Amino acid sequence: NGKEALDMIKIKEPDLILSDINMPEMNGIEFCKQVKADPDCAAVPFVVMSSHSERSLVRGMIDQGATTYIVKPFNLEQLVVTIENLLSDSFLNLLKERERLNSERKMMLKSVIGIVMALEARHSYAEGHSKRVAKIVSGMAAVMKMDPDAIKMLEIAAKIHNLGYIAVPDKILLKPGKLTVEEYDVMKEHPVVGAEIIGANPALKDIVPALRSHHERYDGFGYPDGLKKEEPHLWARMIAVADTFDAITSIRPYRSAQSREYAIDTLNEIRGTQLCPKCVDAFLTWLETAPKKL
Repeated sequence: NGKEALDMIKIKEPDLILSDINMPEMNGIEFCKQVKADPDCAAVPFVVMSSHSERSLVRGMIDQGATTYIVKPFNLEQLVVTIENLLSDSFLNLLKERERLNSERKMMLKSVIGIVMALEARHSYAEGHSKRVAKIVSGMAAVMKMDPDAIKMLEIAAKIHNLGYIAVPDKILLKPGKLTVEEYDVMKEHPVVGAEIIGANPALKDIVPALRSHHERYDGFGYPDGLKKEEPHLWARMIAVADTFDAITSIRPYRSAQSREYAIDTLNEIRGTQLCPKCVDAFLTWLETAPKKL
């Protein structure tokens, strides 16, 4: 019956729905209406099985969103042809939607990366930081034998991990001395802001955890959520290592750039407290063969 079918759909999204009109507890018209009201199932092809005397009811189901109908009695060949045609159309529509989302994602990424580059260009100490972080995590990912598609998304996350700085005033970003408690609270909002901006686009949802959690610490004393050990997404933990190394070896408003050797010693000191041990190890392995100038 229709109610049982709705329960099944919640467990597993169907490729196609074949429904009679007359069913106990919930008829086909109400079933179709509820299926099409669900955003997750609205695009699923819905086929109505009907008799000649039910034509007016069929029109009602078509109005509710049913895709087509097949008249009873029907033979197996008719049913197979109808289903094959619908699934073929559904597959083509899926490909078109995928192309649209990819195009939308590329356009948004181009704009977002441009914003981050512009932010860094305003602050000489930060120029090129995100590109270097992306290069580092790409090398770490190769050491960790990550999937090529995952590496591409990780690189994107690294390039825009500081997008949230758009909401931090220059007087805080460029302050040469120690931040006040209030200023530090403002600074700590940037991962949340960046994640919210990117999270508005469903095509980029996979990289949201990396943006939100790249300032979490292995010991749980990071921000914004106080996640610990391997609770933050792996990409966030990787970016944290790369971000820390580049910050140490780059000029900052309050100090000069430190040596690579000093940075390595620092990473080893905070391995297991601030930074994920597995990610630090992957970074150090990559660094052995990395160019001196990143």
